[in-house]
Amino acid sequence: MSAFSFTPLSKYQYSAIIPLMLLVSDFVIVFFFLQKFNSYFFESMTKENILLVSVTLCLCWLMAGFFTSAFQIEKLRSVKGIMIRVGMLTGVFFLFAYALVIYIPESPISLLSLTSIGLSAFLLITVIRVVMFKAYKFSNSSSLYRKRVVIIGASPQTKQLANHFQEIKGQKKYLGYFDNILPVDPLDMVNYLGGLDKVKVFCLENQIHEIYCVQDVKPAFLQELIRFSDENFILLGIIPNVDGMDFDRKLDTLIFNNSKIPVILSRKAPLRRYLNATVKRAFDIVFSSIILLVLGTTLFPLVALAIRFTSPGPLFFKQLRSGKNNKSFYCLKFRSMVVNDQADTLQATDNDPRITKIGALIRKTNIDELPQFINVLKGEMSVVGPRPHMLKHTVEYSALIDNYMLRHHAIPGVTGWAQINGYRGETTEHEAMINRVEADIWYLENWSLYLDMKIILHTVWLSAFPQQQSQFTPKMDMVLK
Repeated sequence: MSAFSFTPLSKYQYSAIIPLMLLVSDFVIVFFFLQKFNSYFFESMTKENILLVSVTLCLCWLMAGFFTSAFQIEKLRSVKGIMIRVGMLTGVFFLFAYALVIYIPESPISLLSLTSIGLSAFLLITVIRVVMFKAYKFSNSSSLYRKRVVIIGASPQTKQLANHFQEIKGQKKYLGYFDNILPVDPLDMVNYLGGLDKVKVFCLENQIHEIYCVQDVKPAFLQELIRFSDENFILLGIIPNVDGMDFDRKLDTLIFNNSKIPVILSRKAPLRRYLNATVKRAFDIVFSSIILLVLGTTLFPLVALAIRFTSPGPLFFKQLRSGKNNKSFYCLKFRSMVVNDQADTLQATDNDPRITKIGALIRKTNIDELPQFINVLKGEMSVVGPRPHMLKHTVEYSALIDNYMLRHHAIPGVTGWAQINGYRGETTEHEAMINRVEADIWYLENWSLYLDMKIILHTVWLSAFPQQQSQFTPKMDMVLK
């Protein structure tokens, strides 16, 4: 491994954000320390020079961290390991920083001050890393954060994977395995949960988070297991039958930090990774904050006055919708209809008599959806994602359309891939709803920040020029094929 290597964050299924946290926290801590005691370290320097030198030294610290692999999780599994790694980091930092001091003519910082900064940073970072290590270890050991796991099938691979789960007790709670053949070894009997016919009931009663199944089960059972896991929001991993493969060589298929057993997930889902989900959530917070700040002080007051003066009733319309993992939430909209008893049961149609004049205008321009950025800020919705449906429609369509519940694996969005491809608003045809669901699933399997940006730009364009909708629909047909 190269000295400059840095383990990709995508390798960590449940700890992806920790290396990034370590990197950011180191920068913040060193920078804050330098600013707090700048009068001691930087004598007779202007504020601008102090800021420049502080940022430069922080970057030196981060470079040293990359050089010594100090941000890799596997290097920080004990207090001793933390002290050794931070000590190595500090040593390399001295080399980088001393080089700057020596080779820069009339350097504004002395070697004595630099030594004091390095030693102080070593002590401070070590203490904070140890505290973070203890807190992380404690949180992992808490039953609230442990993933409950079961295995289906008995094979050398599943036994090795079970041993791995039992070794990392802080991250997962291994409950046992299912197989139609009774175990002979008394040690295996301890973890035996029963035949394959007991899997569903056990998983529901014990709120199982993850199932890992051998590949060589009957195809009909595997298909039913995939359907069951999708409908109940359980991660399903398929363990391939690859006895001839040498897993001691480097592979790019490992999910767990130390496991040598590859696990094929039943469905690609980029947002299952913590880093991707964190990036998407950060974007949602920034984007929705800007929208609410700009429109909340300009457009919203005008819309509010128009609604108040043209129709009696509340400003906002609140409706229970299906969210992530099918948990309901109150979706906000500017009220575009007269107050009526059918709002939660009857979907709006073209020329609906319940729609007010101002309501027709804000619906046509999608202004009625803008309050949903409040839902985005609260974390109930995302800027981009599958559109949330009424609870009544969720019940109806889940019984009629295969894989319908898959769309609830993601946080619902203000706009989405289906919407820019023409599948929005009232849906009367069964095939149109099938296409909408397939579009939502395609989005879940192909998510990227670039795709979100593309969808947002298309949404803005189509809101301004709705007649251009037909230009996007053929792309949807190509995707579904």
